Amino acid sequence: TRGCPYGCFFCSEKLVFGRRYTVRSADNVVAELEDIIRKYGYDRVWFADDIFPLRKERTLQICQEIINRALNFTWSCLARADLVDEEALASMKRAGCEIVFFGVESGSQRMLDAMNRMMTIEQIVSGISAAKRVGLKVHAFMMVGFPSENYASLKQTIDFLKELSPDEFSFTVAYPLPGTE
Repeated sequence: TRGCPYGCFFCSEKLVFGRRYTVRSADNVVAELEDIIRKYGYDRVWFADDIFPLRKERTLQICQEIINRALNFTWSCLARADLVDEEALASMKRAGCEIVFFGVESGSQRMLDAMNRMMTIEQIVSGISAAKRVGLKVHAFMMVGFPSENYASLKQTIDFLKELSPDEFSFTVAYPLPGTE
């Protein structure tokens, strides 16, 4: 896919594609996967979509087609925790997904709102818990130093990260990008 329909204030993606979100068909994607796996021997793929499981039906179609074609490879992707459920995540796992990278960003609802993340702490917990239940590894992207961050919100983020207990995590210090809010 290209683009993202969301408008997180720190992200430059909307400057590249706007909020336009375009997709290739599931058949087209899996045909390319089959080609690179069978012809070139790749055994690991990174789906570079900003939000791989944005459209659940398409996600399920891609996963089922990977299974139907007996493509043997592992893969990972980016996702929003508020857009996943156990059905989609279990399908992703069966199709070879090993780890999902979630943009958690903060453990403070105030900071998520300041970033225009359009998701709640509860949705993050739900999505990450579902990923763990189906056996997927979880990576949590965190961001600190966004405007209006303070000691209390940093402490909430650290405590939340401990509660989530992802398999992996990384921190980014917020930095301004031209054209972002």
